[in-house]
Amino acid sequence: MQIDENLLKRRLAGLKLASIFLGAISMLALIFGIIFPPYSINYLNQIYTLASLALGAYFAFVFFSSNKKNYEYFAWSTVIITILFFFLSELDLQRRIQNIL
Repeated sequence: MQIDENLLKRRLAGLKLASIFLGAISMLALIFGIIFPPYSINYLNQIYTLASLALGAYFAFVFFSSNKKNYEYFAWSTVIITILFFFLSELDLQRRIQNIL
């Protein structure tokens, strides 16, 4: 798919701006997850902290390494990872694990 050069520059700038905001949100989630643990089960808090840290690192990687050649890969992966993390955070994992135990 051929994209106009000017349109590609604008989309790349938008992807970098979105990665800044999503990275900031994941870092805030990391800080609040450490200060106010969301789960009463310790390993769920550890997984949540690790996921927030990984997301922050991923969005920093997207910001610094995205260019015209790999724009579509980073754009689609950013959308998919953000949606997956949202659905994983909406699962009531604590209640489900306590029902199993």
